[in-house]
Amino acid sequence: MAPNTLSCPFCDFNDADEYFLMLHIEELHTDDSPFVSRGAAAANGDESQLLQPPNQQMDRDDLSEQYVDCPESDCGEQVLLSDLNEHLDLHLAERVTLEEQHDSSSGADPEHTSSPAFIQKHFSTAVSPYLRHAVYDSPGESTESMDTPSKSKRDREEDSRRRKRARRDHDERPVRLGKRELGPHAFEERMPDRLWKQLMAGPKITKTTKISRNGTLITQETVENETAGLVPVLAQLSSSDRDVHEAFYCNPAVLHIFSSPNEGGFCGYRNIQMLVSYLQGAKAPGYDKFTGRTPGIPKLQDAIEQAWDKGIGAFARQQTGGIKGTRKYIGTPEVFALFRSLDIPCTSESFHDMNDGHKAYENLLDNVESYFTSAVPDQEEDKKTKVHRTGLPPIYLQRPQHSLTIVGLEKRRNGSRNLVVFDPMYKTTPALVKLLGRSDISLPHSMAMESCRRWPKNLARYDSFEIFKLTGYPPRFPTWDV
Repeated sequence: MAPNTLSCPFCDFNDADEYFLMLHIEELHTDDSPFVSRGAAAANGDESQLLQPPNQQMDRDDLSEQYVDCPESDCGEQVLLSDLNEHLDLHLAERVTLEEQHDSSSGADPEHTSSPAFIQKHFSTAVSPYLRHAVYDSPGESTESMDTPSKSKRDREEDSRRRKRARRDHDERPVRLGKRELGPHAFEERMPDRLWKQLMAGPKITKTTKISRNGTLITQETVENETAGLVPVLAQLSSSDRDVHEAFYCNPAVLHIFSSPNEGGFCGYRNIQMLVSYLQGAKAPGYDKFTGRTPGIPKLQDAIEQAWDKGIGAFARQQTGGIKGTRKYIGTPEVFALFRSLDIPCTSESFHDMNDGHKAYENLLDNVESYFTSAVPDQEEDKKTKVHRTGLPPIYLQRPQHSLTIVGLEKRRNGSRNLVVFDPMYKTTPALVKLLGRSDISLPHSMAMESCRRWPKNLARYDSFEIFKLTGYPPRFPTWDV
């Protein structure tokens, strides 16, 4: 055992990071921990479901989480029946063209605006127990959990008694997570051969020859499921939107990377790819760990399993049963383990509704706004700049059985705030594609942005979120001038 390895007092688990050890103890050895995913039955005092063997747990998941195939051609997603309407609404927003934008802005239907009344149909963040309530940090950093204040002696004694009870029941409690946390393919040993071959082959790449501005011929590559240059377009759209008072955007190097046709749910991996695209494009700390093209899903699965082999977040291997070659959902712990294993500075935080009335979505928006304002130069504040273009990394946002990449935040004239995101479940809209490369967008195109906006009325329905940030210093060169 490595000299800095910490051991669990109740079993043979060990980890070099105290936060992972804390998470392990809370999930497996504590009766009433907020870290433990118990679901509605446990919340009502029924502990019997927690002690069922895996096969019974599978049956319970089948009854409690009903998945349906998305009827949209080329989607391939299986979504919860309760989320289907919102999922289909986002497919509608995904197909918006500039022509439709002009038709709607001319008139007749007041729902086709950027108002929350219209947008609230487009986003679901139903909270999943998979949001494991902890804060992770890279070595040398100090970030305190909002849910772990220092405990009194009496509280520590009660913790000790609770852990003794947990030790007694340890052999009965299943470690394995189910469909509720890992999605409809939670117990899959291997994905279909067709899909595996598709992922191994990677997205289709098209090469075209064009004449550059200086008259020379250049070869340009287009990747089927990637859109470059989208952040500058969104920043211009925020600037031209009369309802936006102020907006903030991350480094423009990040790509919008989305699912290939009939691929299904690999959102966690696609969001990792978006973080990597920032590292590569901005040459930010850690970019040298990712040479060549953005790593594909099989390579990312290998990298996560290798992180577990090093003992980083290895408890997740027990919980998932392994992810290599499967369609099991991954979340923030796996993302953190991957980047931590590569010594790339990072941190993860969670937000929960508090007893004092503070709401998780408010804390999330506060955190994202503070993150962006920390990079705004004083001279921009003095000039009251409407859109702040920073060099910061994008943010990984975890929500139930899905994750997104935060690329910006808008503050509206009515005082509300909304996130601007890249959603890997939906491809870049035709309207946005048509605006790529332009630097003179002055007319409002609010409908063009609707697939990228996530509104507070929807976020307010849920009581917890989790985010992952890359914390290395952003590049110093003027990224927005390139």
